[in-house]
Amino acid sequence: MVATSCPNPRRPRCPSRLFGADEPQSEPEKVSDELERWVSGDGEKTLGSLIELFGEKSFAIVFVLLLGVPALPLPTGGATHVFEIVAVLLALELVAGRDEILASAALAQA
Repeated sequence: MVATSCPNPRRPRCPSRLFGADEPQSEPEKVSDELERWVSGDGEKTLGSLIELFGEKSFAIVFVLLLGVPALPLPTGGATHVFEIVAVLLALELVAGRDEILASAALAQA
């Protein structure tokens, strides 16, 4: 005999009970696929368009892009400090409790 319900209904640990057994689970699109589509697309390649594409996930993507360049072991002559300053400003927005990047309108032209 196959049981169709969780052993303890007060503690819903069964995935079928939490997510619905009959509904197929769709996987979210990978960030790399979204980035590849953005790069190969026809639109402008600005930081603002990247922020619009990723929405709430844009904080993480922008941090990776801005701080990835200064992390490379290459002599840059201090030019990467600009990236670091922008990353600090974005970090301050996160500390302030923002869900979206406040400067996205200004960065739309960048």
